[in-house]
Amino acid sequence: AVGLCVCRRGSHRVGDAPTAIEEEAAMAIFAVSFRVAGRKTARGSYDERWESVDTAIKSISASRYWSETTSFYIVESLLNTRELVEAIQNISQLDQAVDLMVCINLSQKGYEVLGSNPDPDIGILLDAR
Repeated sequence: AVGLCVCRRGSHRVGDAPTAIEEEAAMAIFAVSFRVAGRKTARGSYDERWESVDTAIKSISASRYWSETTSFYIVESLLNTRELVEAIQNISQLDQAVDLMVCINLSQKGYEVLGSNPDPDIGILLDAR
């Protein structure tokens, strides 16, 4: 599934070619957080979608991950930010129409927001880093 990403390079379709500001693929540490809407959608029930995102994040981690708080993960990955978001989207049942995920590259300044996000402050805050 191809979705809309709102990130430091502006709105674009997930999967579009990277620009010069995109980070190179290297081992990096990411913070990934998501919210699953509390209703059934065409992509599954709340529980099915939540579990699928949890499984996707854990499965694409290069070696270590931390997931001790609800819907928030720290993962190590060889993927860049866009590739990580695409992998989670492709593996999981996240429904972009109602669910939300943010992936922040803690090793570099990359980030992507995927899904239903009516609040533009995330971009302002992350661009200020």
